[in-house]
Amino acid sequence: MDPNVITSGSFGISWKNTYNAQEVFYAKPLVYTPSGSPSELVITVSNQNIVRIIDGLTGALVKSRTLDPPFQSVDTNCGDIPNTVGITGTPIIDSTTDTLYLFSKGYKGGAVGPAGTINGQYKFYAIHIPTLQDVSGFPVSLEGHFANNDPTRYFVGGTVLQRPSLASIGNVIVGGFGGHCDRFNYTGMLVSVSKTAGVGVTNIIAMEASPGAPSPQALDITVEGGGKAGIWQSGMGVAVDGSRVFFATGNGRGAGDNGSGKPASGKTPISTLQQVVANFAVNPSTGVLTQKDYFEPFEYQSLNGGDRDFGSSGVSLLDPTVFSGTGVSRIAVAGGKSGKVYFLNADDLGGFANGPGGSDNVIQTILNSNSLFSGDFVYAYKMGVDNSGRPLFTLAGKSAANTFAGKGVPTVTSFNGQPGTGIVWIADVNNGLTAYKAVPVNGVLQPITLAATGRLTKFHRPAFGNGRVYVTSANTIIALGGSGTPPLSSSTTSSSSSSSSSSSSSTSSTTSTSKTTSTTVTSSSTTTTGPSTNSATTTTTTTSLTTLITTTTPTATAAPAAYQYIGCFKDKSTGRALPLLFANNSVTPELCIAYAQSLAKKPTPTVLPYVYVEYHRECYGGSSFAFGTSAVTSLTGAHACTDTCSGSIGAATTGTAFCGGPKQFNLYATGGVVSWPSQPTTASV
Repeated sequence: MDPNVITSGSFGISWKNTYNAQEVFYAKPLVYTPSGSPSELVITVSNQNIVRIIDGLTGALVKSRTLDPPFQSVDTNCGDIPNTVGITGTPIIDSTTDTLYLFSKGYKGGAVGPAGTINGQYKFYAIHIPTLQDVSGFPVSLEGHFANNDPTRYFVGGTVLQRPSLASIGNVIVGGFGGHCDRFNYTGMLVSVSKTAGVGVTNIIAMEASPGAPSPQALDITVEGGGKAGIWQSGMGVAVDGSRVFFATGNGRGAGDNGSGKPASGKTPISTLQQVVANFAVNPSTGVLTQKDYFEPFEYQSLNGGDRDFGSSGVSLLDPTVFSGTGVSRIAVAGGKSGKVYFLNADDLGGFANGPGGSDNVIQTILNSNSLFSGDFVYAYKMGVDNSGRPLFTLAGKSAANTFAGKGVPTVTSFNGQPGTGIVWIADVNNGLTAYKAVPVNGVLQPITLAATGRLTKFHRPAFGNGRVYVTSANTIIALGGSGTPPLSSSTTSSSSSSSSSSSSSTSSTTSTSKTTSTTVTSSSTTTTGPSTNSATTTTTTTSLTTLITTTTPTATAAPAAYQYIGCFKDKSTGRALPLLFANNSVTPELCIAYAQSLAKKPTPTVLPYVYVEYHRECYGGSSFAFGTSAVTSLTGAHACTDTCSGSIGAATTGTAFCGGPKQFNLYATGGVVSWPSQPTTASV
C-alpha cells in the first residue's frame, strides 16, 4: 500500500455492494488471485452460509453458492450473533490447489431451522476456486467425534462456535472452537482435519479434560458444566510458526490443575487449559496435536470469576529477525479483558506462577485500564533492550484522540518494505476505516484522511489487495482504492489473504500471517508479502503483522507399490508399534491405505511402507516398527482382530472385514514384504 497514493486525494471508495437482509460478514474477506486471473478476487462468506466470489476491481459478482441452511440463533440461547450462525470463522486458501477450506454451521440432514440445539452440526468444506464446487470427498461432518485427550467429551456442533480464522499446516487444517455466551455443556476444542478426501477429523483436543476438568461430565447439553475454556479470540487467527500453533483460551469452570497456586512448568502438559496461551505441535502429515507449552496468568482464577477472558485476543508472533534479544529468539504477544498485554518468549511461554514471588514469568507486562478491543486510544510501542540485552518495550506514541469504540484488530502495511511507508489500519465499529502513519511524531500517531466508510463489523480486520483495501459493514462489502489502481496482469500468481495463515510450506509462494493484538508495536524495519516482481503486493512491518514466504520445488514421485494384507498382530503393551496417522469414525483399511498413498504423492513425499488399523477407528503408519526388544506376536483364533471397522460396518474391506481390536492390529505392507525387528511368534486368542 503506497502512502503517496493513499494521501493523494485519489484514494477513495471504488465500489460498495449490499447483499441480503439480516446477512452479516463476521468472517474477514479473503483476497486471492488464481493463476491466469485478469484481476484479484474477493472471497466472502456469511452467517447465511453463502460463499461469494467478487471481482476486486469492479465489484461484479463472479460466482455465488449457498451451502446448507444456516443454524438459527434462537437455538444458541445467546444473542451475540443474531438471526443465523452459518460461517463465522475466516476460511483459508491453499494456493497450490486453489482450494478454499471452511467450517459451516447448520443442521443434521441439511434441515431448515430452528430444529433444536442438539440437531446442529458443523461441516468442514473443501471448495474449489473459482468454480465453488466441492472437492471430491468433501464436506465431512465433525459430529460424533470425541476428544483424543478425553473420550467423555464429544464434539456437539449445536453447542459450539467456530470463530477464529483457520490455519493450514502441511496436509492439515486447524480450527478453534468456543461457545455461545458460555451456554450449554461445552468445552473449548482445537480440531484438526485432513485435506485428504475421506479422512475427515484427525485429532480433537479438549481444553478442559480429565482428570482436572469438572467431573463427572454431564450428559445433558443444557447443564453448563463442560469446563468452558473456549477458543474464540475475537475472530483473530490461530498463529502459526512452522509446525506449531499458538492460541489463547477464555475463562474456565473450576480451579483446574493449577488451583493449588504452586508454580508449574509450561513444558509439563496440563489437562485444564483455561485462560492460557498454548503452544501445540501439529504433525503436518497426520494432524496429531501435541501440547508443548503454555502460559497461565497467576490470577487466572480471579479472571474466571469476573468473566474476564484472557482469550478475548489471539496471539501475535513478532518477526524474529527484528524482535529478539538475549535468550529470546521469538516473541509472542497476547492480552485480554483484564487490560494486560503480555510479551512472552514463544519458545518458553512461562507456565504458571514461575516469576518472583509467584508472579508471571514473562518478558514484560503492559497495563491498561481498559480491556483490549474495548475502545481507547491507539497505542504504538517500540522495542529496545534492557541492560542484559533482553527485549524491552516502551511507549512510542498514541493517537491524539480517544474516540475509538475498539473491537477491531490493527493491521500494519508498507509499500514493498520501503522504510517510512508503514501505515496502521483499524476497522472501528463506530469510526469506520481509520489509518495512521505507523511511526509516531513527537509521541503522536499522525492520522491519514480516508473516505468515510461508516460503521464497520465488530471484530473485523481490513483485507488488502493490489493497492486496494476491503472492509465489511453488516451485509455490505466496501472496496477502497486509487483511481489509477490497475488490474493485475494475467501472469500474476501471488495471493493475499486476511486469514490467520496459509500453508507454511507449499509448491508455490504462499503467505503465513499471524494477526495483531490491539497494541501496535512499530519499527522502521519491514518485510514484504508476495513476489518482489509485483510492485503493488501488500506489505507489512515486522511488528504486528508477521509474514513469511516459503517456496519449495515439486519433486516427481513414483507411484507407491500396492499394499497387501499381512495379518493380525499384537500391539505393544505401552505405546504403539507405528505412529498414529488419524483416528475417527470413518476408518476402514481402504481409507487408511488411501491416506498413506496420498502422502507418498505429495510434492515432498512421505513414504509409509506399513499401515495398520486398530481398535475399530485408528489408522497407524510408518517405515519401521517400534517393538524394540519386545516380541512380535501374530494372533490367530476367534478373538483375534474382531473389531468391526467404524467406517464400514459389515462391509467387505481389503483383506478383512475388521479393524483390529484393543492392542491388536490388522497390518498391510507395500508389496507384501515386512522387515520385522524379530521373527514373529504365533499365539491363539
